[in-house]
Parts: sequence; structure tokens; C-alpha cells
Amino acid sequence: MSSLPPVAIRLGIACQEFPSHLRSDRYLRSRFDSSSIVNDLNDPFIESLESDDDVRRFPVRFEPLESFEEIREHLRRRETHSAVVELLISISWLNQAARVAKIDARISLEKAVEELQIVADEVALGKPILLSKIDILLALASNAFAKWHFDRADYFWGKEQSAGTGNNIVMAATFLRYSSTLLKVALSKDTVDTVFKTFRFDTLFSIENHTNRYWTARDFEVIKMAIYGIDVNTRSKYATATQLSPADLKSDLQ
Repeated sequence: MSSLPPVAIRLGIACQEFPSHLRSDRYLRSRFDSSSIVNDLNDPFIESLESDDDVRRFPVRFEPLESFEEIREHLRRRETHSAVVELLISISWLNQAARVAKIDARISLEKAVEELQIVADEVALGKPILLSKIDILLALASNAFAKWHFDRADYFWGKEQSAGTGNNIVMAATFLRYSSTLLKVALSKDTVDTVFKTFRFDTLFSIENHTNRYWTARDFEVIKMAIYGIDVNTRSKYATATQLSPADLKSDLQ
């Protein structure tokens, strides 16, 4: 069974209370399947970029970031039902991207799915959640989206297609910035200058349609290396967070 689209999840369960049987891991995983789709007959990444079907172009702009912020806010308010809803929506966005991702981005997206599914299961069961660890996992997911958008921007850059290049490099920079903010990691001046270039020339909604003269191969390399750096930093912080004790969990939730 393929995963439900994010809108269907929100409309279907956002206004309901979780029944006791929904607390079963098996039920959660069967209804919101985390598996990716692998097409052995063609390259899903290339097919998605050359298709006119807009549905294959998900995730769209800022929707995943909105869900990430909702997750953080609901968990801080101990609104567990709403937090699980947004976690499932985020998982669905990640799955949709993974279906049409290059290998490295797909691995990162599927890793984020795996980790956020565990969190969703634990929240639904009422288990304590380390909020600082949630930020690390959301940074992991955000950076996976940065990789996804960067790969698409790079493809369109090679094809000299301005709109596709601009739209995706803007979003790659946006997800990169969000990841660094969650991790409290400062980007280098070179990276900051390049990232903010996406917002310097005009409004966000028009920069995506600007011509490729605003971009150089060096800009792409700077953003690519920054994404890699955040990825390494995220994995290091995650490894540390998994070693925290129950006492740390308690203090984090107070």
C-alpha cells in the first residue's frame, strides 16, 4: 500500500482523536506505509523532471517546513495528537520526494522517514520525547530536502532551464538555512553570501524565474559543500543525542 498524500492525512485524521488501536506500531505502519517506490524500467529522477505531471514534482515549496515547525510547536505544548498528524504529513512529503530522488538524496530521505516514523510511534504511545533530539531529526529531514532540490537545480542548470534552476536552488538554500538554524550551526561567510543570493535580487516568488546569469558553477559548488557539511554535523549530533540518559529526557521536557 502506498503512503497517503499529505493533504489526505491532514483531512482524514486531523480532527479525530487517536483510538487505542491506533497506538499499535503495526497499524501505523500499515496505514501510512513508509516504503519507497523503485522503478526498474527507468530512472524515476529523470522521468520526474521530464514529465508534465505536476503531481510528480512534490514536495511543493514550503509545505514540509510548515509541518516541521508544527511538529516542534505541538510537542512543546504536549499536543500529542496534533504532533503525530504533522509527523505523518512530514513522512508523506519525504516519501514523495524519495520516489523521484537520486541515490544519495534518496538514502537521506528514507533515513529521515525511518527516524520520524519511530518518533511518531513513540509520541502516539505517550513515550517521553527529547525535544533537542527532535530538532536534530528535523534538521536531518530538512537537509535531505536540500539535497533533493539541489539535484533538481543541478539538472535544470545543465539543461539551461531558468525556472527549474531558480525554483530548486531557492528551495535548496531555504532548507539548508533551516537545517543550520535547528542545529545552531553557523554557516561560513562564503556560504551565507551564496545562500542569501537567492533572495537578494527580488522577491522569493520572482527570483525563481530569473535567468541563469545570476548563478555560476561556483555558487552551486558552495551550496553543495554546505549541504554536505550540515549532513556530517547532523549525523554527529544525532549520534551524541542517542547516548543521552533518562535523566536528560526528563530535564528536556520540563
